[in-house]
Amino acid sequence: MSVVRPLYISRYCRQSGQNADLEHRHDFYQLFLLARPTVRLLSGGRLHAVDPARELVFVRPGLPHALCLPSPEPASAAYTYNVALDCKFEVSDPALRVRLDALPLIAAVPCIPALRVLADAIMAELLARDRASLALADPSEDTLAAMLESFLAILLRGYEGGVRPQMADLHYVPTRRVVVGSVDVAAVKHYIDTHYAEHITLESLSRLACVNKTTLCRAFKSIISMSPIAYVGFRRIEVARELLTGTSKSVGEIAAAVGYQNIFHFSRQFREAQGKSPTEYRRTASQ
Repeated sequence: MSVVRPLYISRYCRQSGQNADLEHRHDFYQLFLLARPTVRLLSGGRLHAVDPARELVFVRPGLPHALCLPSPEPASAAYTYNVALDCKFEVSDPALRVRLDALPLIAAVPCIPALRVLADAIMAELLARDRASLALADPSEDTLAAMLESFLAILLRGYEGGVRPQMADLHYVPTRRVVVGSVDVAAVKHYIDTHYAEHITLESLSRLACVNKTTLCRAFKSIISMSPIAYVGFRRIEVARELLTGTSKSVGEIAAAVGYQNIFHFSRQFREAQGKSPTEYRRTASQ
C-alpha cells in the first residue's frame, strides 16, 4: 500500500476571464508544476514569480496560497496543461512528512525535466481512464499513487542532494497500453527510448505505428506533449546530460553515442536545450 494517497490530480487550466484564485489554505499537501513563466504565486498577500524551468510550488498543510495568471492565455503548446499540473495528496509516513515539510513554498530543484516527463506520464494515465481534464483518484487504485510517490522521491532527492536524477527516473513504463485512436503511443515512446541513438525518422515511426504521419503526430503529442521527432531530440539530450556528468567521455564520443553524426550539430542542439554548451555544462556540474 502506498504511503501517498492522491486526493485530486488534474490539469490546472484557466479559461478566458478567470485570472486568479482566492488565497486559501487546507490541511493536505499540494504541488503545482507550472507550464508558463507568467503564472504568479500569491501567498501572504504577496505575489511571487516562479521560474518553471527550475522551480515548482510545493504547498504544505496550512500555508496560504493561490495561483494568479496576469492575463488569460491559450493552452500551452509545450504542455498538456495551460497553467499547471495540480496534485493534492495526503502522506501517511511520518518520516516522509518531515522531509516534505522542509521543502520551501517555491522549491528550486535541478530535476524539473525529469518531473515534467513523469507529469506527462500522469497525464497519460488520466487520459487512459478517459479523464482528460481532471481526476479524483480512487484510494483503491495504486497506479496514480505510485506515480505520485515516484514524483516526490525525485523531487526530494533533487532538492536535498542538489543532483539531477538518474536515467531510470525518466523511464515511463505504463501500466496499460496508452492508445489514442489506433496509435499505441506507449509503444512508440518505448521504441524511441530504446533506439534514440539510431537514425529515426517520422516515416519510420509511422510505419512502426501503422498510421500516417499526421495521425501519429497528433496522437503522440496529445500524450507526450511534443512531436515524436522532438521527443527523439529530447531523449538524446537527456542521455547526453547524464554522460557528461557521469562519464569522462569526450564531447565527440557522447555526440556519437546519442545519435549525432556531427559534433557541431550536437553542440548547437545541446545549447538550445540547456542554455550552455556541453563543455560548459560539464564544467558547471562538476563545481
